[in-house]
Parts: sequence; structure tokens; C-alpha cells
Amino acid sequence: MTQDLKFVVVGDGAVGKTSLLYVYSNDAFPEDYVPTVYDDYTANEMYHEKSVSLALWDTAGQEELSSIRPLSYENTDLYILCYSTVQRESLLAVKTKWVPELRSFCKQHQEKDPIFLIAGTKEDLRRSDITNPNNVQDDQVEQVAKEIGAKSHIVCSAKEKFNVHEVFKLGIQICFDEKKKKGSCCDIL
Repeated sequence: MTQDLKFVVVGDGAVGKTSLLYVYSNDAFPEDYVPTVYDDYTANEMYHEKSVSLALWDTAGQEELSSIRPLSYENTDLYILCYSTVQRESLLAVKTKWVPELRSFCKQHQEKDPIFLIAGTKEDLRRSDITNPNNVQDDQVEQVAKEIGAKSHIVCSAKEKFNVHEVFKLGIQICFDEKKKKGSCCDIL
């Protein structure tokens, strides 16, 4: 039996959401940047010898597209909150913009409380210039994760394919851990 999960990837424009999803789904890095309006991907993973079908929704980070973004949020199992590891303000936006938007949507639409995984993108750039004053420090991410109640956080690089698959495997693990805690009938552990 296959377990279906829906992950929605959110974050500021140009932080690397689409590249993360594209590399995960296609095993190739997109060299050109084209702002996303909406896109979705599918993938299959194995978790504890069970098949998991992932519906992966890419969202627009640009403010001018904020009115259509919530169309992606319904029935989401996990929100992957992306920030760029070389843009400190994108981590701040996770806490001040994205989490409030998602919590507001879930409350208004009587959805379950949102479950968050924080993913730091462009780790290759942070490692290549450790003196950049805009680099996000690990303790800053840990603080934001604690403040918003994120289940975990991870860094990745789509360009180098570093930790890309691990982001989604961690997301799957979080979802099943949550279902196990709640005694869900869909638990496949």
C-alpha cells in the first residue's frame, strides 16, 4: 500500500525553492532562474520498506503573487520553509512572514496545525565565502526553529546535490513520527 504525502515548499523569491525541487525530481540543476508562479512535482520514496508517493508543490515567493499562493496550501502534510544560507533576511522572513501566513491559512480553513521543516538552501555559497556578513549562522537557525516549533532543520545545496534527497527523507520521517504520536490509522511504521 502506498502512503500519499503532500509537501509545500515556501520561502522568499530566489532562495532556491524551485532548484531544490527540480534537482530532487530530475537529478539535474536548472541553470536559468525563472520566477515560479506555481509548479508541482511528484516523487516516490521508500520509508521503512513502504512506498511513499510525494506530491511536491512549489510556490511563488514574490509579494505580487501572494493572492494565489494559498491555493497550494490545502491538505498539506508538511511545509518546507526555505531560506538562503547567504541571505539572513530570508531566514527572518520564515518567522515574520511565512509562518504567520501558513498559520493564518490553517486557522481560517480549519486545517490541522501546520508542521514545519526548515531547509537552508545554497549551502555551497555559504561554504565558499565564510566571511560573508549575510551568512546565516547555525545558532540563528536553531533559534528560529525553536521559536516557530519547527520539527527539524537541514541545509542543502541543489547545485552540488548536497543533502537534497535528505531534505525530503527527513520530511517523510517527520510526517510518520507525527502520525505515530497521534495514533493515526494511516500509520505504516
